[in-house]
Amino acid sequence: DISLLNVCTVAYDGADLQNGPDNVVLRFAGRQVDAIGYGTFGSSDSFVGEGTSISYDQSDAGRSLGRWPISDSTVEVDTDDNLADFWWVSPTPGSANPRP
Repeated sequence: DISLLNVCTVAYDGADLQNGPDNVVLRFAGRQVDAIGYGTFGSSDSFVGEGTSISYDQSDAGRSLGRWPISDSTVEVDTDDNLADFWWVSPTPGSANPRP
């Protein structure tokens, strides 16, 4: 939703996220805005992301998950598939995510 552009910054101060499988759900004003699942989910794990989870292996250590900014009109805003919407990148705090 483009109306949420630059509305909030999320500071996470919870338990450390593991190298997968993990889910992260972004909520705003009581509603779910987005969800991502990454890692290999087994039959006893709960995947709450969208579409297909993003795989994780040791070569991704120290990297961050990136996605297209919603202001980039050259791509779909959200395909509802984590594998298409997110990718592993080197962290770029305070800067736009690089294109894959």
